[in-house]
Amino acid sequence: MTTNFPFLVRFIVKDRSNLGTSVYRKPINTGLLLHYQNHVDNRYKRALLKTMLNQVFFLSSSWIALSEEYYRLRDIF
Repeated sequence: MTTNFPFLVRFIVKDRSNLGTSVYRKPINTGLLLHYQNHVDNRYKRALLKTMLNQVFFLSSSWIALSEEYYRLRDIF
């Protein structure tokens, strides 16, 4: 039996005696970001990508969850 708990930015999955975590995205999240050619300094664009990658790395407890989130971010960017 698997139980899912969305908690802040972390999604906790309980499967019998194991706990797993991944990034939680609200159902209304469309993945829209600023257009790359907007007049925003490049350091903010790089910082956004770096922050999102760090969040995925630290919140994912398995390589499967990590790779799924990396593919999702690749599609967004």
